[in-house]
Amino acid sequence: MNDRATVRIIDVDGDKNYSLDSLAESMGVSKLVIGTAEDAHIRVENSKVSAHHGYFFKQNGMWAYQDTDSQTGSSVKGSRITSTWLANGMQLILDSRRNLDSLIIDVKVEILSGRNLLPGETPPEGWGNPAPSGPTYGGAFSGAYNGSANDAYYNPTGGAAGAASPGFGFAGADRYGSANEKKFADSLNIFGLLAGILWGILAVVNIIAAFKTFNNMEGVTAYLSGFYTLLLWVIVLGVVGSAVGDGMLSVGLFTYNKDIMTKGAIVMAAGNVAMVFALMIMLTEMLGGAFVYIFSNFEILLMIIAIILMPAAMVSQAKNFKSNNDYSKIYHRYYRPIIYYGLAFVLVIIATLSLSNRFGMDINFLEMMPSSNVWVTIASVGAIVLSAIYLHVDEEPGLAARFATKK
Repeated sequence: MNDRATVRIIDVDGDKNYSLDSLAESMGVSKLVIGTAEDAHIRVENSKVSAHHGYFFKQNGMWAYQDTDSQTGSSVKGSRITSTWLANGMQLILDSRRNLDSLIIDVKVEILSGRNLLPGETPPEGWGNPAPSGPTYGGAFSGAYNGSANDAYYNPTGGAAGAASPGFGFAGADRYGSANEKKFADSLNIFGLLAGILWGILAVVNIIAAFKTFNNMEGVTAYLSGFYTLLLWVIVLGVVGSAVGDGMLSVGLFTYNKDIMTKGAIVMAAGNVAMVFALMIMLTEMLGGAFVYIFSNFEILLMIIAIILMPAAMVSQAKNFKSNNDYSKIYHRYYRPIIYYGLAFVLVIIATLSLSNRFGMDINFLEMMPSSNVWVTIASVGAIVLSAIYLHVDEEPGLAARFATKK
């Protein structure tokens, strides 16, 4: 027998109730698209909802919901989900988390299929134990479905879906099927291992640089006013922040702790941004009218753009680590940090070649990079590239298993 589901959509413009079964039957469709588009079966007006945000569909007599890679995503119990079975009493949010202006969907499911309750599901009044032959949440249903556990995907041929073990519930309905990614919890891929080594090296280098800067601060600040001293301290704190972030990234990768990875990437990005902005403000204030000359100088302008692109790469990578930690797909975004850092390299090379030709000098472009050290520059590039590849491999179960450092 088929379950029957109704939803109450709570939005800023009021509440609306829909019977999914009646709506699908009257429209003659197998899936009900919800979104802001004119052709959506369930049309809503909300700035956070995409044109075709997701859809409801029925599989093996049970209703499920699939997010269609929407911009803000969908979530249940504060955790972002890709897809989920609909459970009685659950609240589905068409947003990455519940906010004041989020669209909220209250779900009511009448259990008729004789299946066991899902974690977090409220049993209807008078509902007893399911029939012994009913499918249980904890084993895979028989059928043609070979997808990830605890994910329900639309299958027009009627294939069945797998199920994760009880206890993870809807808060864990991620792309691997558990809140803590148990399936690969001890399987850091080789790219992450190498990235962790390089981030650890960079952490040590930045700590040494910070200590050297501290030792020289007294002599430098004697020649600067209070405002410039403040900016100099911001730069120093930026170096320290980068060192701490590098260290956290290294520890997070070696322990496969995604929360530490995410926080480390954010701290590292914040340190780099602070350094660059403080440096740019200091140059602007100190050079005054000469700054106009800089922006009319081709080579120096390219160097400034390169310096800005480098923290942009760090910020982009921090966002990717955060998405990976939230169990949301990164897709093609994993290569953005590589592109930003690569563009910075290209601009430095062009500026260096131009200066060499103009003044007849032999300049090493690697030493023109902000680190002023060839090996540190190479380590930075390696850490950025390997981290991006690690994130890409980590979000693909097949690749994660193939390149795992532990089997």
